[in-house]
Amino acid sequence: MHNYSRNMPPAPPSPPLTWGDLIVMYTLAAGLLYLLYLFPVPFLLCCAGIAVLCVYASINTRRYVARLAVEREGESTCTFARWFDYRRIDPWIIRAVYEELQRGCTDGRRTFPLRGTDRLDHLLLDLEDLWDNVVPVIAYRAGRSLEDAEQNPLFGKVVTVGGLVLFLSYQPKKAPTAQEAVH
Repeated sequence: MHNYSRNMPPAPPSPPLTWGDLIVMYTLAAGLLYLLYLFPVPFLLCCAGIAVLCVYASINTRRYVARLAVEREGESTCTFARWFDYRRIDPWIIRAVYEELQRGCTDGRRTFPLRGTDRLDHLLLDLEDLWDNVVPVIAYRAGRSLEDAEQNPLFGKVVTVGGLVLFLSYQPKKAPTAQEAVH
């Protein structure tokens, strides 16, 4: 019996904050308050400069997302899947890549549909975060292992969303756990 990609598992929940995380956050907050106490005017000027840069970046991001959303109106997961030979590539990979990357393609109000030719560095994602946090979730949802990823012929060469789909299609399927085998 064929297991459709719409039946894939959801992303695992993110781990809760640990005591170490809380200590680091409180230490940083205390350090910032100490800087404010020592150098109030320069500190406030730096904060104002950072705020202006953040507002400018937010305006540019909203324009970028709005332009892409209008340009790609009517596109969906199905349009994205047609970029690939879904008879050769596992549909679970296609769906997992689309859904997980789609979460980051937003300005907080709108999202834009992905295309296989979209460059990963042009999406609204941090590339380091992508490889450390997002790709493992995609692999988990698609039932792929990331062990020995260095042996993958596309290792270190992935530039586009389509390249990420192909990279994951070269990865071996993950063996089901005992609990998954029962169900």
